Amino acid sequence: MRTHRTLPGIAGLAVALALALGLGPAPQALAEGDDQEQPGAAMVLDTIGATDPAVEAYTTLPEGAEIALSEEAEIEFIDLKTCDLVRVAGGVLVLGEMITHKGGTVLKREPADCPESFDLESESVPGGVVLRAMPF
Repeated sequence: MRTHRTLPGIAGLAVALALALGLGPAPQALAEGDDQEQPGAAMVLDTIGATDPAVEAYTTLPEGAEIALSEEAEIEFIDLKTCDLVRVAGGVLVLGEMITHKGGTVLKREPADCPESFDLESESVPGGVVLRAMPF
């Protein structure tokens, strides 16, 4: 089981950067064969414990996805429709028209700043990314 924590100071920067570089939607949405890009339902900021399918921090979860969390697992994300910061533990996270959580616990739900989205020209290629954080 892989466990990690995200430094709070870089969370907002990383969300904006991930959206700016187009790091989403998640591979499941691409596998569905839609020619149109589906907008993301949530941007994951932090994960603890095992999920099915596996979810990484700073990925966009598409509408229609269902994420099963083990009993000790937690996911923190920004709901991209309501701009709420949400942290859930256990259960199943269902990303539909509204994001619902079944069989687990909602640890936190509070208003947050909406991440900005930037459209890059089709021929744009990121040259590199630099993230800095204070050492532990």
